[in-house]
Amino acid sequence: MSTETKIFRLWMKGGRKMPEYNKDVRQAIRQARIKQYEIAVKIGCHPSTLCSWLNVGELSPERKEQIFKAIEQIKQ
Repeated sequence: MSTETKIFRLWMKGGRKMPEYNKDVRQAIRQARIKQYEIAVKIGCHPSTLCSWLNVGELSPERKEQIFKAIEQIKQ
């Protein structure tokens, strides 16, 4: 069983807090005051896919850059 699976099971039982990945991306989204679904539409993926990307693990630098560009375009 992977470490992430163990952490998830503990979290579901009310144990430790589930790790939060991509804090820089989440903070940029909050500061821009936009919704995740707006970013998903802009980059061409389904909103649930973007949510999964943010929750499963740390994003690749290319994908982060794509999201940050979308945030800037939406803000304007």
